[in-house]
Amino acid sequence: INGTELRDATGKITFGQFTNQIEYQDAGSALNNEMKKEVLAKVDTSTLTGKTVSVVGAFKLVNPKSWLVTPVRLEVK
Repeated sequence: INGTELRDATGKITFGQFTNQIEYQDAGSALNNEMKKEVLAKVDTSTLTGKTVSVVGAFKLVNPKSWLVTPVRLEVK
């Protein structure tokens, strides 16, 4: 997972809260790492074939034909 969608989605984390760009980026990385641990690590990808996966997440629309959603919740049915 790359990007800053989780950091930027709420609008409550702003650059002015940090000393520099590196700290601001580190905040985004920390959120991504926590999401990987709490959301993605619980998914057994080897069992997903034939199942429906519902995703709640954040994204920045860059290309309307190609969406990349950073998940905050997954449900497998």
